[in-house]
Amino acid sequence: MALIATMSSTTAVYAAPTPADPAYPDAPASSASPEQGLGDIIVTAQRRSENLQKVPIAISAMTSEALANTGVTQLNDLTAMISGFAGPGDNSNRPPHLRGVGSQTNVDGNDSAVAYSIDGVFLPTFNPAVLAINYVDRVEVLKGPQGTLFGRNSTGGLISVITRSPTDRFEAEGEAGYGNYDTVEGSFYAGGPLADGIKANLALQASRQGDGWGRNLPDGRDVHRKPLVFSARSKWLLEPTDGTKITLTGDYEQYKSVGGLTPHQVTGTVSAFGTRETAKDWDSNVDTIDRQKSESGGVSAKIEQDLGFATLVSLTAYRKTHALPKDLDYDATPIYAVNVTNDLRNRQFTQELQLIGNPGSRLQWQLGAYFLSSRDQVDTYLEGGLLAPALLDVAHARQRTRSLSAYGQGTYKLTDDTRLTLGLRYTKERRKMNGIEIATLPLAGGGTEDVEVANVDQRVSQGVVTWRAAIDHDFGPDTLGYASINKGFKSGGFNLDVITNPPYKAEELISYEAGVKTSLLDRKLRLNVAGFYYDYSNIQIVGLGATSLVLYNGPKARIYGADVDIDAQVTPRLTLSGNFELMKSKFGDFDQAVFYRPLPGGGYEQYADNARGNKLPLAPGFTGSLTGVYKIPTDHGEWQLVGTVSHNSGFYTEVDNRLRQPAYTLLAANIRYTLPGDRVYVKLWGENLTNEKVVNFLATTTLSTAVVLDAPRTYGFTVGFKY
Repeated sequence: MALIATMSSTTAVYAAPTPADPAYPDAPASSASPEQGLGDIIVTAQRRSENLQKVPIAISAMTSEALANTGVTQLNDLTAMISGFAGPGDNSNRPPHLRGVGSQTNVDGNDSAVAYSIDGVFLPTFNPAVLAINYVDRVEVLKGPQGTLFGRNSTGGLISVITRSPTDRFEAEGEAGYGNYDTVEGSFYAGGPLADGIKANLALQASRQGDGWGRNLPDGRDVHRKPLVFSARSKWLLEPTDGTKITLTGDYEQYKSVGGLTPHQVTGTVSAFGTRETAKDWDSNVDTIDRQKSESGGVSAKIEQDLGFATLVSLTAYRKTHALPKDLDYDATPIYAVNVTNDLRNRQFTQELQLIGNPGSRLQWQLGAYFLSSRDQVDTYLEGGLLAPALLDVAHARQRTRSLSAYGQGTYKLTDDTRLTLGLRYTKERRKMNGIEIATLPLAGGGTEDVEVANVDQRVSQGVVTWRAAIDHDFGPDTLGYASINKGFKSGGFNLDVITNPPYKAEELISYEAGVKTSLLDRKLRLNVAGFYYDYSNIQIVGLGATSLVLYNGPKARIYGADVDIDAQVTPRLTLSGNFELMKSKFGDFDQAVFYRPLPGGGYEQYADNARGNKLPLAPGFTGSLTGVYKIPTDHGEWQLVGTVSHNSGFYTEVDNRLRQPAYTLLAANIRYTLPGDRVYVKLWGENLTNEKVVNFLATTTLSTAVVLDAPRTYGFTVGFKY
């Protein structure tokens, strides 16, 4: 399901017992039959294995069963499944948001405000190639800043994907399916023991969308088409000696789209060239259709050594990413005015050391150190068109980031029922950028001349202290209350698309939160409530020029609200999940905010004004959803019905609060039949069944107002097997 803003839902209703993550000291994962109530979910939100209901953090987790039930195959599908979460959208036009915190859209070389990790390795960018979720144990979404244990760029929270580990027995499963828009999908998993002390697995996923969601009016070509999405992952577990565990992982992803980033003007508006938009919905009306190719891959090695009094963990990782969006039509008109191609490359090396105290003592503690070395390369090619027919402008930017941090956190039992948690982290970060911009200009007598427009060398250095303090209390065996205060930050940096712009500063967020987690009616009802208040400062705001996206710092803002998640086992066959989020956001004094107003002849005038009191972009006031799972066992197999209805009250997309996504309601459903023996199944599914038009990207430049929508109604069937 593709939504753009905060959507509130929980998945504990689907909870099945989840084994403790082998990366951390083992903890029992209790089970529950349908007659016994809802089962426990084991998470590692505090880098140790714990029952979700005993963690004093607002966290939502989806188990492998929940992911399979709801048909989640990519990160964006979680939008309607996780309370307070908004996914990155198709083509990753925007980074994800949690509780209204996040960037409006991707800016080259910029970090996300919501951290994203796979098996503990943080990913540098939200490239669409890395968004596939296939054959994982669970997904954990931690809300609010996680600056102590997880460090930089977790202002809004953390998305942690824990992939499936091979077991002591051979397992294999796969799926193949077909959907509208000539979409073919398939996945495969196999894993098990290879030799004494060695286990391995392999997970594959691929899809091809033959037809686009719309067409380009001038030439009739398809737009919003994905000819290839592919991912492969392998995990190896080795136990050379008692007390020593080694986990090796490797992954590769590839993504291709045609017209996936192609916008059109908002229907009925007039551009600076006098063109009135006639394209609607998923169609476009542009002179050039973009093409996008992204590749990403990485390897990691985790070594865990039992020292007796603690466990020493070393995690080493290397990742490489290449994205090539070509022929981006920034003016969103049929006039050949200006087109842009970006060549984006990133290489990242990380090393983390953790010393985790053994569970069971009055003080649970951990210490750690983290090092990151990252290189970004951004090459931007601007082709002039109508605005400058002979212009070819090329900018080359190189950014290097080095970050070093040390941290510690401890939880002490004040009494048998009351615990105090204190954590502290210091991060030292250095960034440097050098870039050159060259324009090819026409000469009066004919020919062209290369002119150096800019040559820059910039450096920034920052040291940041982040921290956490929390107290939690057991009011009974099934009720936990907690209160916490946390600080997180998102790194400052440079505008790699516009190298002459000044650096932007780090943003910081202090969160105040209190909540209650409880299980009632013999564990057949689970109720989690959390209230939060954010002090948000130096907000990194995205502004749009005629040919690029730029970042600048805004003022302070306030965000506050409440989450309510309710999971109920109504009968042994029927489970329900109903949840919602209420949220308010408001800018403080912001007298240099970027505003736009339409000009009489077409196009828009950009001017500065005060945005004090305006709502933050992509921060809806209300979101809610209801999900149900109903199972019908028979002598000839089992039927399962799953449905989700979700509502969003609407949101603004820019600081000036001029453009707004109206309120909408989405519906998704699937029907699954499993043959006797629980080996083979068939599923019919549909998403966005009401064919709602939900904004993925909506923004204004001086030339036009451009819009890109998320996926329309999709439906199909899937056949799968398990062995």
